[in-house]
Amino acid sequence: QKNPPKDDTIYGGENNQAEEPKLDYSEILRKFAIKFYKGRFMEGQNLVVAPLFIFNAFMSLYNIADASTRFDIHSMVDIPDVGPMEEHMWQLEKLSDSYLRPANTSHSHLSAQLYYDKSIGKITRRLKGENLTTVESSFADKSTFLGHVNGWVRQEYPRSTDDLVRDYDVDGETKVFLAGAFSFAWPTTHLTPSASEGEFQGEKVTFLEGSVPSAKYARIDKLRIEVVELKRDEMGDIKLWLILPGQGATMKQFNENLNVGVISEIGQSLRDQTVTLSVPEVSIEYNSQEDAYVMKVFDVFTSLFTTPSVQLADGKDNFYPIKRFMTKSIFRLAKGDG
Repeated sequence: QKNPPKDDTIYGGENNQAEEPKLDYSEILRKFAIKFYKGRFMEGQNLVVAPLFIFNAFMSLYNIADASTRFDIHSMVDIPDVGPMEEHMWQLEKLSDSYLRPANTSHSHLSAQLYYDKSIGKITRRLKGENLTTVESSFADKSTFLGHVNGWVRQEYPRSTDDLVRDYDVDGETKVFLAGAFSFAWPTTHLTPSASEGEFQGEKVTFLEGSVPSAKYARIDKLRIEVVELKRDEMGDIKLWLILPGQGATMKQFNENLNVGVISEIGQSLRDQTVTLSVPEVSIEYNSQEDAYVMKVFDVFTSLFTTPSVQLADGKDNFYPIKRFMTKSIFRLAKGDG
């Protein structure tokens, strides 16, 4: 009798038929996040990205997407063609919701808004999304629409200084617009600004210096990096990793070898330790005009999407194309507020 092949297939059941392999949804999500990050990384640039946030937006729209868009989403998240796909997507949305839920705290916030033109009518109940809110607007009246979106950003993120959308982002044919914003203000409770200043990205900035007794630290010679982990209890599993390349190494070299295994190795190597830090006090505000749904525009998913469409109206078969997903990302590492 031959031994069964050594793979992930589970054997058993009636007549010894092969059962479908079980998917590791956390693994799928981690791989997506790394693919997104590596595609967006630019050497020498400060960039704030939220792959989990964008992933969650895709999952929220899955139920109302056309067949072509659903197939594109399957390819994007690299799901094996096994089992009921709707169940897989629901599990992935549920998992991403569980990660994002504790992100709304006094120091962090994220949300997404789907703006639809009032001519569409009543929005279908099939559109679900724990982190997605629908807002009726009028794209014919650009000033009203711009006021809706930019007013929402400034209300939710009062320290924001730049508008998310502008006049040229919509036209007379626009029927649906997806916008998202997230902000992380990481209070450095144990650090105080030093009087010294130094060069950082061409500008002089104040440095934060001090000890952080609740941090974790690891030096991993094989990866040629040192890592400091900062964490706040109120933010659940959200944590900040400061990754410093070793002597003669660069972040570009680290990113080329970045995968799920590397992330796990870093996590397993971290140990509680009092750490003395000197880091620049920084504020990064980034508007990304992610034409994720337009062919050959989005860096990460080049040629993946054509023009996906979603069925928004209740009781109607009309599909409306989404041409743009805009996100506003804000990150601040500043003097602690206690």
